[in-house]
Amino acid sequence: MKLEELKELESRLEDFGGKLIVTPVTVCACQLGRKGALKFLEFLKGKGFTQKDYSVSSTGGDKFDIWLFLRDK
Repeated sequence: MKLEELKELESRLEDFGGKLIVTPVTVCACQLGRKGALKFLEFLKGKGFTQKDYSVSSTGGDKFDIWLFLRDK
């Protein structure tokens, strides 16, 4: 994933009410509400990401984390 792509993800996450955390092997779109998570997943699909590229987990209540696996595309 290129720096420009990360910046775009971060700006979109702000629109959806989440925050971005980057590790050496993953990018986490964290603390998204249900609607924000669904919108962000649609955004990812539009960018060519598939279900192999991410994992969704509930953090309790109505908040979700979306983990993107960094790999060469």
